[in-house]
Amino acid sequence: MKRCQIVRSKLKKTRTLQKDKQISEFIPATITYGYNNLQEMLSRFPLIFIKPDQGSKGFKVAAVKKHFGGFSVHFNSQELKMKTLDEVSEFFKEYSQGKKFLIQQGIDVLKVDDRPFNLRIWVQKPHQTWKVTGITAVLAAPNKLITNYQQGGTLLSFERVMSKTAGNDMNKVKELTNQLLYIGKHASEVLNQRYKGLRELGIDIGIDQSFWPWILEVNTKPMIIIGNPKIRYYHSIIKGKYRKKKLKQPENN
Repeated sequence: MKRCQIVRSKLKKTRTLQKDKQISEFIPATITYGYNNLQEMLSRFPLIFIKPDQGSKGFKVAAVKKHFGGFSVHFNSQELKMKTLDEVSEFFKEYSQGKKFLIQQGIDVLKVDDRPFNLRIWVQKPHQTWKVTGITAVLAAPNKLITNYQQGGTLLSFERVMSKTAGNDMNKVKELTNQLLYIGKHASEVLNQRYKGLRELGIDIGIDQSFWPWILEVNTKPMIIIGNPKIRYYHSIIKGKYRKKKLKQPENN
């Protein structure tokens, strides 16, 4: 089998998905970092995220909140208050260290115990077709806006975060689940048309207050850090390490 392809540029993946009408409605506004773009995005949105075009594990991702009298810049567990856009720009000039960064529309995501969480749709292509093999959640570490397991986040099940946010509204959960399954399958196929060697994706999703899913990022080399047997089973096939005696094919695949 072909070696799994890795696409490092977040902007390239985003632009590919934006060209598809069905998927584009799930993608927040995303542009390259620059002073004029920073000014534009903060005029449109009260919250933005600034992240490296290439990078993983949530490192160097920062948030900027606009409020009366200035701005708040959040990174790691720190918060800096700044009065002017020039101060924000100077901070990120040093923060980016000359590397390419992006600005993304901030999503007011749902929270559990006053901590934001993101979902991850696991999508794998063990043979000729893509399969959605799992949906998991990561709860941000205390006092952090970035929801990433490598940044101290907590893994939770999809069912648990839904019970905490949707309660007994099963229609709302069913509708969201169908949307997530559609996004996982269709986004994978769209990206695969452009990047032929893709075999495994982790699609990070933010759910806003109206339960609308937003594609925050697509990882072409997701870390297999959960015990889901279906995900591990297909991962072993993709990596060419499947051993029948050690890994039993999961049910309902």
